[in-house]
Amino acid sequence: MTTFFWLGFAKTVVRFFLCMDRRHFIVGIILCFGISYIVRRLQSSPSVNKFKRIAVVLSGKRMTGKDYVCTKLVSLCLNAGIKTERIAMSDQVKISFAAHNPEVDGKRLFEDSVYKQSLKPRIVEHFEKISKGDQNYFLSQVVNSQVSSKLLKENEIFLFTDIRTMANVEFLKRSEFSHVLWMRITADEESRKQRGWTLTDVDKMFTETEMDTFKEWDYIISNNNGENVQEYLEHTILPALSKLMKSQP
Repeated sequence: MTTFFWLGFAKTVVRFFLCMDRRHFIVGIILCFGISYIVRRLQSSPSVNKFKRIAVVLSGKRMTGKDYVCTKLVSLCLNAGIKTERIAMSDQVKISFAAHNPEVDGKRLFEDSVYKQSLKPRIVEHFEKISKGDQNYFLSQVVNSQVSSKLLKENEIFLFTDIRTMANVEFLKRSEFSHVLWMRITADEESRKQRGWTLTDVDKMFTETEMDTFKEWDYIISNNNGENVQEYLEHTILPALSKLMKSQP
């Protein structure tokens, strides 16, 4: 319960005891102070705030394999007993875009990569329009609904696969996460082309270029075709995450 609730409760108790004699009034005051003391102790108790929220940001250009790396990393973490959840701001954007455009097949946006890429310029335009004045509109929505409102029963990692702007970066830096780990996913053009990428105007949009200026990467993961990303994740990234999970809040 919030502090405001307890203050209101205390005032009610005081009003109640004001209607009684002096002896009962003094008992009421002592009771109120006792309740207030207990609440403060509970709020400052390590057992209340001992669980950590750790954010892992996977950033990269189109067809570099962010979702692939994310799926592999989630699997490794869960197998190691680390509670992990994927947070996708883009899912919220797709849902909003489909809701504003009845002719769009919302289901195909999630299942058909070619269909999604054909609508990418319109999706980005929708993103810009809805989040005008607040580039973190969609990000704050998913964080509030999937992270902040969640009552943790253990330490947990939240994987973000679509952080695209410096505004998003600053939002996460100011957030309630105990730690934010920044990872850049890269792939050469040949590998991206084999996955269906072609150079279009989408690649010139700020959602594809702004993170090029970010220099604080903790890890840069090369995901070219033929490279053993699984091994790198298992022997480098997973131990780093395990260490973070075991460190003191």
